[in-house]
Amino acid sequence: MRKLSEVLVFEVVAVLAFSTVTFSQNQVPVIQDGTPVVLAQTPTPRTRSGKPDLTGMWTVPSDDEEKILISRFGSEKAEPPSLTPWAAERLEYNTDRRPVPGYTGPEAPGTNDPKKFLTREGGGIFGGRTELNPIYKCVPPGAAYLIAGWQSSATQEIIQTDKRVLMIYEYDHTVRQIWTDGRKHPDPVDLTWMGHAIGTWDGDTLVVDTIGLRNEVWLDGRGHMASTGLHIVERYQRVDNYTLRIDFTFDDPKAFKKPWTRHEFRRLRPNWDLVESETRCYPGSPELKTWEETYNEVFTEPN
Repeated sequence: MRKLSEVLVFEVVAVLAFSTVTFSQNQVPVIQDGTPVVLAQTPTPRTRSGKPDLTGMWTVPSDDEEKILISRFGSEKAEPPSLTPWAAERLEYNTDRRPVPGYTGPEAPGTNDPKKFLTREGGGIFGGRTELNPIYKCVPPGAAYLIAGWQSSATQEIIQTDKRVLMIYEYDHTVRQIWTDGRKHPDPVDLTWMGHAIGTWDGDTLVVDTIGLRNEVWLDGRGHMASTGLHIVERYQRVDNYTLRIDFTFDDPKAFKKPWTRHEFRRLRPNWDLVESETRCYPGSPELKTWEETYNEVFTEPN
């Protein structure tokens, strides 16, 4: 069984670009559960109306899939957001800048993976202050965090119909609905954890526009924050049967000097299911206990 606490990874960043990907003769590229990667690029399935069908179980690429995707599509130059003084002050408060013992390289943003806190991969500092991260207190993660900052291999199911697209996340079984029936954003819009999302088709790309987001939660594990004026635009492209590309832009003049744009990939997991046990956060839950242990790991001396 996949455990969310075992697959929590803050950032999957490609550091090498390959023109081709080669594996040793005895090495078979695998996904997170150890089964072989599907290498074939079969055509994108379509709905009766002719639109690309995004329906399926999706998750972040495995390390081996990441290398393959870099070979096919190139690596992303992930630039940090250009912060306003308002946002920079909040990030600084949320950041634990204690140096990692024994680290001598350049300072990087840090990591939220407890297995890497005290290693060179930690980036020289501890990163986001775990005790301040709202999701460690069972606060709903919010749409922005699930889009950009979660990066767990916990499954996300997409169910596509003509009137709406449902996204069901394994974590806490959070549900996000994207209306594709032609409606507009309400005015005024109520603030919610998932916000109000509407989708339109631009050719074979689903464009999702989201506003009305509560801002108690972080945007990622490093401690970036936005205001209630955050506007998110996502572009979903199913580039082949097993690969979903997501380009997204966070626009918030109060937090960013310019829109923050990135892209990510998801990979199809047709044999996976949404797992409920250990993925719900509540007082005394295994997930909350794991996060408490993660916090204690910050103060553990390296071996």
